[in-house]
Amino acid sequence: HPIDISQALWGHRPVSFTETLYGADTPIGVMKIELQSEATSFGNRVTAERIRTKIENLLRSDTGSVLEVDFSGVDLLASSFADEIFGKLAVGLGIINFSRRLRFLNLNNFCHGVIDDVVQARMAQQAGNNR
Repeated sequence: HPIDISQALWGHRPVSFTETLYGADTPIGVMKIELQSEATSFGNRVTAERIRTKIENLLRSDTGSVLEVDFSGVDLLASSFADEIFGKLAVGLGIINFSRRLRFLNLNNFCHGVIDDVVQARMAQQAGNNR
C-alpha cells in the first residue's frame, strides 16, 4: 500500500540531505564543493589530500549524485595540488566514472590545462603499470 510520508510523520516533511547541506535550490542528485572555502592556497599536497578525502567521502555518501567542484576565486593551482586531488581521483574512479561523477564550474583556462595534464599523466602512468 502507498504511504503518505507527511501523514506518517504527523505533517512533517522528510529532510533531504542534499537540501540541508547545499540549499533548497540545489537539484536532487547534485552535491557541491567550493574550493575557495576549503583552502587558502592551492599549492601543496597535504591540503590537496585533505580535500580529496572529503571529495571521496562525498562521492561515497551518495553514489548516484554528481559532485560540482566550484573553482570561483581560484586563479592558480599547482600541478602537485591538482595531481593529488584530480589525478588520483581519476585513477581511483576510472576515467569514465571520473567524467560522470565530477563537474567543474568556473574553471579558468589555466586551471583547466593543469587538471587535463595531471589527469592524462596519471592515467598514462596507470596504463603503464598495468602492462
